[in-house]
Amino acid sequence: MTNSEAYDFCEFLVASVKENFEQLVFIFAYSSDYPVDEPWEKPCVTARAYFFGPVEGMISVSVSEDILLSLTCNMLGLDQDDSLNLRREEKHDAFMELLNIISGNFLPKAFGVKAIFDIGKLVVSEEVCNGDFYEGMSRKCSARLDIEDDRCDIFLFLK
Repeated sequence: MTNSEAYDFCEFLVASVKENFEQLVFIFAYSSDYPVDEPWEKPCVTARAYFFGPVEGMISVSVSEDILLSLTCNMLGLDQDDSLNLRREEKHDAFMELLNIISGNFLPKAFGVKAIFDIGKLVVSEEVCNGDFYEGMSRKCSARLDIEDDRCDIFLFLK
């Protein structure tokens, strides 16, 4: 894989995240000048989507608990007042559905529309929000997006 291919992957992934955050959950994200590996100051949540096909890998997206709550309310059409009654599973389900859509938009852009992929297991973790712990895969993209005074970290790993 050349450096330009890795750059294209990152460009396509960042575009897919921005587009879906904006269109589906009405959250506007902007490219950041801050490093992606900077420690999180707020509690964060990571959703990961594993995919299989001509290429195997994983997409990882991390957001703060505040952003997770906003995206869940927006995806489910709830008022902020209703957010007090949301269960953790509902927030995780909304985040995984958003990542599923992001993955479905990213993969054809990155690998071609004729490539067939299965999006496998989607998982949410509240423990680690970095891209350093995926054995057997190498990091091909890392990017940070700014969301108002918050952030979103994006990683792509390939086998």
